[in-house]
Amino acid sequence: MAFTDLPFDWSQRPVTDPAVFTDVVDLIVTVRDRYRGCLSVWLCSPTGRLTQPILVEAPDELPSNASDTVRWGSDAFAATQMRRALESLATVLSTHARPGSGLVVVIGRSGRADTTDADRHTHEIAIEVCRTHGIPLLGAAVATPERVWALPPAAGSPDWACSA
Repeated sequence: MAFTDLPFDWSQRPVTDPAVFTDVVDLIVTVRDRYRGCLSVWLCSPTGRLTQPILVEAPDELPSNASDTVRWGSDAFAATQMRRALESLATVLSTHARPGSGLVVVIGRSGRADTTDADRHTHEIAIEVCRTHGIPLLGAAVATPERVWALPPAAGSPDWACSA
């Protein structure tokens, strides 16, 4: 799967459509972003269509007091930095977006092309933040230079992400 496989009408479909999800991830989270390390958060309309992708790059250096570090290959985020970024976006979304708008979270990283404990931890943070703010987490994925895959949905979420 690759962004070159996207159908011409992909932007009119919900990103939750398993037929396009991983290809859209491949399009938005570039290989450079994956090598660098990033957290990509997509704002989506109530119909699941992509409204705005937001990319947060891994910092060049972690704060000296960063005790809870999440490593993705050679890249690292302090878990508090990830939580803060997601909280900020969730606050803006819950305050200013149309009711029913949701988020997709994509972890861009180098390293192994399978799910790591750090990926699971980041996914758990996203689930918790979205639940706290009453925002649907429409899906989550991991993108490495070699592969893109969906993470399993949170309990109570639709099953679409499993088949992407």
